Amino acid sequence: MISQDDILRRQHTAALKAKLDRLAEIQYAKDEGIDEGIEKGTLAPLVHLYRRRLGRPLSEEEHNVLQQRLATLGADRLSDLVLDVTEADALEAWLKDPGAR
Repeated sequence: MISQDDILRRQHTAALKAKLDRLAEIQYAKDEGIDEGIEKGTLAPLVHLYRRRLGRPLSEEEHNVLQQRLATLGADRLSDLVLDVTEADALEAWLKDPGAR
């Protein structure tokens, strides 16, 4: 026979587990939001620099390429590139080249 204490203990344990699960979900969402905010905060200035160098807005495809390369190459590499490559055509070719580093 299950005692009242056992029932209360199980209810408490279940409630505690649910609360811990929820806290883990909140922390995960918070971490993802921070990562996304950092990425967007880094991406926006780069998009501005590339747009100025090219003399036109980035296409959706170019924007996506820049976002992917930010994740793989980092902001320093992308910043150096936009400052070092003075020809808009060369920068445009770099954005179109899938193997470009």
